[in-house]
Amino acid sequence: MEKSRICKNDRFSAYWFQAFNVRHLLVCSRISSTAFGWILESSLILHITNPRVLRVLGGSSIVGHLTDWIHELGLGLKPRNPHEATVKTLLRCTSVCKSWYSLITSPNFITLHLNRTTSNNDNRLLVRNYYDIDHYSVHADDETFDKCEKLNFALRSRNCYFNVIGSCNGLVCLSDDAGGYYDMMILWNPSIRKSVDLPYPNVRFRSHGPFQHTLGFGFNPMTNDNNVVSVVYLQKDGPGWGYKFPLKVELFELSTGSWRNVTAGDFPCFIKEQTPQVVLNGIVHWAGHTRKKGHSLVVLFDLKNETFGFMRVPPKAKKEWNVRVMLFGESLSLIGEILSMDQCYCYIWVMKEYGVENSWTRLFKIDTTPGRHLREYHGPLRGPYGFRKNGDVLLMIDRGRLVSYNPKSREVKKLGIRGCVSLFYISTYMESLVLLKGKDEALGMQVNLSYAIRHRGESLSPKKGKK
Repeated sequence: MEKSRICKNDRFSAYWFQAFNVRHLLVCSRISSTAFGWILESSLILHITNPRVLRVLGGSSIVGHLTDWIHELGLGLKPRNPHEATVKTLLRCTSVCKSWYSLITSPNFITLHLNRTTSNNDNRLLVRNYYDIDHYSVHADDETFDKCEKLNFALRSRNCYFNVIGSCNGLVCLSDDAGGYYDMMILWNPSIRKSVDLPYPNVRFRSHGPFQHTLGFGFNPMTNDNNVVSVVYLQKDGPGWGYKFPLKVELFELSTGSWRNVTAGDFPCFIKEQTPQVVLNGIVHWAGHTRKKGHSLVVLFDLKNETFGFMRVPPKAKKEWNVRVMLFGESLSLIGEILSMDQCYCYIWVMKEYGVENSWTRLFKIDTTPGRHLREYHGPLRGPYGFRKNGDVLLMIDRGRLVSYNPKSREVKKLGIRGCVSLFYISTYMESLVLLKGKDEALGMQVNLSYAIRHRGESLSPKKGKK
């Protein structure tokens, strides 16, 4: 008993010493920017309301400054203190007192923080690579491509790995459908290490028989809600091969926690199963083709009015193979390949003005013929998997090694990342507080903490006794 009391006092002495070191930065009870950052980023913030710590810091005005900072963020104002409102910092603040916890976990604060984070793009990339197990990491989109953070991914798939449907507003949508049919779908927020297990859609193999499906994930700015859309092609009855029309389309809304049917109408297009998607302006995009002649096109699903549409691709792109959509900066791009016996090329198209089909422009082509220009590597170039801020293309080479390729100079730079060629996923990364509340009454379902948080005994709820 005596030993535990001594250890507790030693720990508190460490916090007291931190407070003493910060004191010389406080002038006339007004906190400086440097001291402000120290307090928020250190464990001292957890003891900021302790009377002994307050006496060393110079009184309760320090708590007033911190409270003002949080309230200014909650009102969508630019705080007078310029310290960055990172998710890690805000999570620390939730453990200080009940009033801070209630404010930071409120829907209004989460939305305002999301809008603020979206406007302050810090040029980071989320990289998923599968090498025995799933690995997720955040990298700086600069010359170094340094790893900023290794994300704790504790979710386990029934089919060895998850397919990444897409990412939007700090959430990553995962589907456990590597075996052909979805066993589980998850929305995961890596910055706060929380996830939501989605309920099963209404269309399943048990109830409807064989089918082919495509999933999409995006944010509806009209309802301020995250949506997952499922497009299902049911197999025809009887002998032969083919699918039934009209389609079966369902929409999942995070705010209600349930799926509902959407009328597809006369849909003259076919979307390839598990094809990559792009979300722009609340519209999900996939690469598809016409049902009769098989011509390539871009299929759209507008989350705002829940309708389908399509865009024609450039005439030259109709002859290209393995057409897929991707983001080039903030523009819609199209990737196509031309393969022959002795040469392989990859073409990148960009829609300069969104929605204007005549604005498709071919940016460049990449010679992916094995050994043509990169004899020091083994195997062909694969990809692209994404584009960097400086215009470089992220490709795969040498049996699963990620490289940055400059289309103009044809220079190849190894990035020190390897994995399964077909399971790489790269997108822009941003932090958010979405899913922060442990159990949201609007969702009607449990939000799960990751394995690491559960077993370390951490909590995002305010400690007992804090006021």
